[in-house]
Amino acid sequence: MTDLIVLKTFSTRPEAEMAQGLLGNSGIKAILQGDDCGGFRPDLAMTTGGIDLIVNEEDADRAKEILDDLG
Repeated sequence: MTDLIVLKTFSTRPEAEMAQGLLGNSGIKAILQGDDCGGFRPDLAMTTGGIDLIVNEEDADRAKEILDDLG
């Protein structure tokens, strides 16, 4: 069984979705977790810790490199 880790936490869902899409285009599966009522209450994400981008631990180094290349 593969362990999941939080790779990065974003303050907004659109930022997290862009990162998730970029990783997906690179063949890395990622999921998002956050309390913003499915996007209907984006203000909640800021008060509850943000939106977590979660990947398989074995993909973490590659995923970090991909996101770090963005700047």
